[in-house]
Amino acid sequence: MEINRVCLDYGHGGNDLGASYKGNYESRDTIRLGKIISSYLESFGIIVIETRNKDIYVSLSDRCKIANYYKVDLFVSIHRNAFIPEKANGVEAYVYKTTSIKTRDLAEKLVKILSKFRFKNRGVKNANFFVLKKTAMSAILLEVGFIDSSLDNRIFEERLEEIGSSIGREIVRYLGIWGR
Repeated sequence: MEINRVCLDYGHGGNDLGASYKGNYESRDTIRLGKIISSYLESFGIIVIETRNKDIYVSLSDRCKIANYYKVDLFVSIHRNAFIPEKANGVEAYVYKTTSIKTRDLAEKLVKILSKFRFKNRGVKNANFFVLKKTAMSAILLEVGFIDSSLDNRIFEERLEEIGSSIGREIVRYLGIWGR
């Protein structure tokens, strides 16, 4: 039986809080959501590698080194977006310009699934982000709502467990182990 490995990258951490708004911090939200996704994946026998498992700073280079060292099948970086307070909302995903059709399809499914929670679907975009470019495997950066949107924060807090399980379920399907 094939062993599947997924690297979950919880954006920011330590002295890098990421975006913040009204007492919400991206670095904390990403790890809270990531732990739910991790538990879900592990319940299917997937080995989950985390770039951090507590509130510490990990450089972008080290995040990629961790994923590459463990030769994971998929790298998912979890973030919360920000713009001008209360001016934008929704979920979006980023992939590297040369990503596979299968990985782009997963990114599209993740955004579509999350939009069912009333997040605005902002689509999938190509990006040259370091963690997308420097990982040796399929990689997605997922922005789960705007931290400076009261609407998105309400959805995030009220539906956190369901959001995490939905992301996990799509990853399990992507890996082809749904129903095994």
